[in-house]
Amino acid sequence: MAGNKIIIGADPSGFDLKNIVKSYLCEKGYHVDDITAEAPIGYCHVGDTVGKKISDKEYDLGFIFCGTGMGVSMAANKHSGVYCGVCESVTTAKLCKAINNCNILSMGGAVDYPFQG
Repeated sequence: MAGNKIIIGADPSGFDLKNIVKSYLCEKGYHVDDITAEAPIGYCHVGDTVGKKISDKEYDLGFIFCGTGMGVSMAANKHSGVYCGVCESVTTAKLCKAINNCNILSMGGAVDYPFQG
């Protein structure tokens, strides 16, 4: 994945989780463009914006967040060439990429993940 251009964004319900994932990616050496670096925006706008930028091939991979991951995923998947999967575990994330070639991963801030502590 090294060298891939990554875009990330969140609504208010996914903002804290987005920051955790963004920090992890940055620690691993990835450059991440955050459309919600200063403040969260509505889930429809997050999904639409990231979906369009992936569809237009401005970015290779995206990470989007809302309360369940479902709303942003639905908005992103409306764009041609976007394959956004809602992932609630490491296993589903790996399989979404391996089996479905997902280019956007969606997660929910209201979902309990073991790494949130």
